[in-house]
Amino acid sequence: MNEWLHDACRRTGQKEMLIRFEKGVEEALLQELRQIDWRLLSQQRAAIDAPKQKKRYEPLERSMVLSAVDSCSLLSQRTIGCLIMAGGIGSRLGISEPKGVMLLPCGKSLLQIFLEKAQAFQKRYQSQVFIGIMTSSYTDAAIKRHLEERNFFGFNPKRVRCFQQDSLPFLDENGQLVLVENHVATGPDGNGRVFSACMKSGVLDLWKGVEAISVIPIDNPLLDPFYPEMLSPIFEGKEMSIAAVRRRDGEEEVGVFVRRGSRIEVVEYSEDGLLYDYQRFPWANISYFVVSPAFVRRANTHELPLHMAHKQFRGEWIWKTEYFIFDHLPFARSFVLVPMDRDRYFAPIKRATGKDSILSSDQAVRRVAEESEANFL
Repeated sequence: MNEWLHDACRRTGQKEMLIRFEKGVEEALLQELRQIDWRLLSQQRAAIDAPKQKKRYEPLERSMVLSAVDSCSLLSQRTIGCLIMAGGIGSRLGISEPKGVMLLPCGKSLLQIFLEKAQAFQKRYQSQVFIGIMTSSYTDAAIKRHLEERNFFGFNPKRVRCFQQDSLPFLDENGQLVLVENHVATGPDGNGRVFSACMKSGVLDLWKGVEAISVIPIDNPLLDPFYPEMLSPIFEGKEMSIAAVRRRDGEEEVGVFVRRGSRIEVVEYSEDGLLYDYQRFPWANISYFVVSPAFVRRANTHELPLHMAHKQFRGEWIWKTEYFIFDHLPFARSFVLVPMDRDRYFAPIKRATGKDSILSSDQAVRRVAEESEANFL
């Protein structure tokens, strides 16, 4: 087995690890090396130096954007699944706990807010909601403990399932594995594999009769996972509803919706600096989607690109590899973009202070609760 690992390190250019093999490698580290997908590691290394491909983008066609419809009439007595993506570490917030269990100044955690919204939807529309929470090895225990200690905030625990996403190793500036105290340093592999992780865990098989599946990030407490205009297109036969808000300006750090042929795509703010014209490209991605169960089952076959993020880790620059959920969009056989009121539904928690911070998000939650008598305060 060690000879196989030695060969894998040689094939993937892990020179520093080969030196360690000559000196002797501890069994714990060997176990971690055996868990690495070496074929994928080669792709990670290649992606570091891969030249950025220039693509031709066009604005969305008007027919791709949903016009006003009467959606509430379609919501009664439905069975809905909701996937909450909660595997991220939240390092930019400077906290030592997962985002989902962090208490906002209003006194509620993000998980509590979303479970209470699910409870309210069930009551209003006499519908059933199943919750799937995608955790990671870094957030799983804390999230489960948070839910159990608080009795799932009154939501039926039999309808809540946690499942873990995978992790990928960090690479240093030279494409070498990063070690911390003789262990391979890793991080969650992004939100792009949420569907395959859901399938692998068996969660989807437990959701009998689910007609639509809402997919949301954990870090936007204003989001409504059961927004009528997002759910209704799925009931009417679409494979995907895609939420969007208008961009604040050309400098805002959000993914931007563009068109390539008849397909819709997202250009991530960190990967292309050409989309400053927010009047031609006005729609921002907020990572909220509703999909059909058939789309989820087919998502396992989607070949997603790797995204490489250059980040600080323990005082050193490293490469973090992620898959993004928006790369599934071109595979949707039918879709519609659903505009949402930015002030009412978008208050992400992305950093510790300033715009899109814990404080600014909490202030938005309080404001909306006062204006609309919302149920989450």
